[in-house]
Amino acid sequence: MRKEEILTLARSQIGVREDPMGSNRVKYNTEYYGMEVRGRQYPWCCVFQWWLFHALHGTVPLLRKEGAGGEAGGDTAGGSGVFCL
Repeated sequence: MRKEEILTLARSQIGVREDPMGSNRVKYNTEYYGMEVRGRQYPWCCVFQWWLFHALHGTVPLLRKEGAGGEAGGDTAGGSGVFCL
């Protein structure tokens, strides 16, 4: 996987939006969690990075799906939820 491939794919996503705005309901979260999710407990900034690598058949081992209690999502305020190390 080359840097140019990642950047080209990332640029192709310019204009993709949450629906409704501010809901975190976006295609990247749907693919990552395997279902449609929404709400502030599902920020998608790191999920977008996962999606890029996943779409190019790479792996991103630094992402975690579980929240503090093991549930998908979780509250990011306490260091739980979806994050990058």
